[in-house]
Amino acid sequence: VEKIKKEFEPQGFKVFPISGATGKGMKELLYYVSDELEKLDDKPIVFEQEYFPEEELITIDLPYTVEVEDGDFICILGSNGAGKSTLFNSIIGAVPYYGDIILNEENLSKVKKNKRMKSIGIVYQDPLKGTAPHLSVYENILLATKEKTFLKRGFIKSLKEKIIKDLKTFDLGLENNLNTACEHLSGGMRQALSLYMATYSNPKLLLLDEHTAALDPKAQDIIMNITSSLISERKITTLMITHNLKTALTYGNRLIILNNGKVAFDVKGEEKENLTEEKLLKGYSSSLSDETIFSAF
Repeated sequence: VEKIKKEFEPQGFKVFPISGATGKGMKELLYYVSDELEKLDDKPIVFEQEYFPEEELITIDLPYTVEVEDGDFICILGSNGAGKSTLFNSIIGAVPYYGDIILNEENLSKVKKNKRMKSIGIVYQDPLKGTAPHLSVYENILLATKEKTFLKRGFIKSLKEKIIKDLKTFDLGLENNLNTACEHLSGGMRQALSLYMATYSNPKLLLLDEHTAALDPKAQDIIMNITSSLISERKITTLMITHNLKTALTYGNRLIILNNGKVAFDVKGEEKENLTEEKLLKGYSSSLSDETIFSAF
C-alpha cells in the first residue's frame, strides 16, 4: 500500500487504503484507485505485475467471440468465483480488463464508465442499491428519466399519469405510494421500482445481478414476472446472473454457464426450451454453485 501511495499520490491520484489489504483486498484497493480516474483528468495508470499479481486476478477467458443478438434474454449460471460478477463489472467499466466489449458497434473499451451507464441499465442483488432512500418513489422515477428539465417535467400531468399507469401493472401498490420515501418500501417493492427505473429509458443493455436473491420466494416470483414482462414489452437485450436453476430454465431464450472464467455451456432457442434440470445437473453440476444445485430440489 505504501509503495502504491508513494508512486501515485505525487501524480494527483487519491489512494484509499483498505484495512488489512492483502490478496483480494489489494485488488479492491487498485480498483478504487482506478475509479478515481474520471475525477482526475483521466491520467493514465499502469498496474505493474508486483502491484497486481496475476494469481489474484479473476479472468474471463472466452475461447471465441460471444455474440449477443438484439433482444436476447440470457441467463448466466456458474459456481462462485466463476467470473459472473467480473463479467458485469467489466461491461460497466468498474474493473480493468483486456479485450473488447462491443455494444451496438461501439467499443466500450474507449468509453468512460459514467458515459457507458447512459446506455446500460443495471439492477443489483441488494434492494437498497437501486434507489435513493430518502427520496420519494416519484422523485426517484423523475431522476431515472435522465432529463435535464426533470423538475419541470415533475409538474406535467401526462407524465405522472403514465407513471401511475405503468406502476399499476406491477400490482404491488406502488402507484399509491408515489410520495413515500423509498426507505419505507418493502424489498420487493423497491426491486420493482429499481427495475422500472433501470428500464425506463429503454437501455441498449440491461444487467440483472442476482436481483431476486435477497427476496423471499413469493417476492422472487413477482419480480421475475415483472422482469419478464418489461424485457418482452420493451425488447431490451438482457444478461441476468442467477443461482436459481428453475429461474434460469424458465426465463430467457439463452443460457450460459461460466466455470473458472470460461464458457462451459451455451445453449439457446429450442434446445434451451427442451433442457431439463436433470440433464443440466447430470452434465454440468461441477460448474454450478451449491446454491444452484440445491435450488433444484
